[in-house]
Amino acid sequence: MAFGLSLANLANVGFATEPDVPVALSWTSPDAVALGFDEAELGTLLDSYVQDVRDGRLPGVNLMISRRGQAVLQASIGFADREDRTALSFDHLFRLYSMTKPIASVLTLQQIEAGLYGLATEVGTFLPEFSEPLVHDPEARTRKSRSRMTVRHLLTHTAGFTAVWNDDAVARMYEERGVVEHFPNEYENIPASLSDFYLRISALPLLHDPGTRRTYGVSNDVQGMLVERAAGSDLPSILRSGVLDPLGMRDTSFCVSGQDLDRFASLYTYDEGGNLSRVEGGGETAFECPVALTSLSGGLVGTISDYWRFAEALFRRGAYGEARILSPKSVELLFAPQPDVDEGDAWIPGAEWGLGLAIVVDPSKSERAEVRDNVYWSGAANTSFWIDPSNELIALIFTQVRGSHPDFSIQTDFRNRVYSALR
Repeated sequence: MAFGLSLANLANVGFATEPDVPVALSWTSPDAVALGFDEAELGTLLDSYVQDVRDGRLPGVNLMISRRGQAVLQASIGFADREDRTALSFDHLFRLYSMTKPIASVLTLQQIEAGLYGLATEVGTFLPEFSEPLVHDPEARTRKSRSRMTVRHLLTHTAGFTAVWNDDAVARMYEERGVVEHFPNEYENIPASLSDFYLRISALPLLHDPGTRRTYGVSNDVQGMLVERAAGSDLPSILRSGVLDPLGMRDTSFCVSGQDLDRFASLYTYDEGGNLSRVEGGGETAFECPVALTSLSGGLVGTISDYWRFAEALFRRGAYGEARILSPKSVELLFAPQPDVDEGDAWIPGAEWGLGLAIVVDPSKSERAEVRDNVYWSGAANTSFWIDPSNELIALIFTQVRGSHPDFSIQTDFRNRVYSALR
């Protein structure tokens, strides 16, 4: 799938080209129409994002849509940095945050395929500190866990770990002890390495017994330690050889080197009124190499086209080109809903948890356009992707805004706009 940086025949679709919002577009209309998309609706989609940037609801946005492995749309709209008026491009790097998690799941499934362990293997086999973990108890303070932690628990966020952004007693312990990973520039006393992170978290109790509840937290960082110990190697090397090099994801890593800081998009957030404010400039970032912690929960940065390669490999049952990163059987497992343990899925209505992904099981319960068996995930700065197997569709949206606008949902609007354009 090759994209060129050229402006299409925009006049045919009524697309806004006012110079106040820079646009780079690669799209051949006949191909999009042949792939089942309505030309006018795609123009409306693009116009909508130009207006979102103009209205200050988004700093800039990269979009990719493909069907049956062929390009429908790749658009780069707006700014990598609003204050400096730096135009966003397809080469810009983004903080993936929790979109690191599906990649983490692939690393574990690769090790399962290699026979190093299984989903039912006890975590204590490789991480003995969690053989008999303690659990926080409001009355007894701590007690021994009543169940064993397994690899499946780590991938489904049922292991008992929490995170500093949660509102619970153990989360407050995490913040006091520097057990942080997603936003290292916002905390002091951060871990000096993944091993340091592990030492800190293994000295603290779990929030609940493994397998009894779901708490979205830092399970994947403990998973990172398991992956390292099982392989006898360091996490960046395992990731590089297992996923990044085979798929040609040359711009994805745990940090940004000095020469690439100029193409690292700035990070923004919303205030209560929905106004954008810059949190971190691309050239002044906690992600500059070397980084202290290689986090499988949310530590990767990369381009939208790199992540498309990863999504396309999953869509193609584990293969991209001549490279295979998973067997078809493992991809089926990755896309299969996992046994529910409580009502904790309410924040993804209509979907159930897979192994680090969400799988749509009842589209009628979703607030956005959905198709049964859609597979998706997103990151804290509103990067998002989904795979629609029945329509042979992959779509990605990358921006760099943490939090939610009071008047619209970035990810819901994108989903609705794409399906409005698909006949």
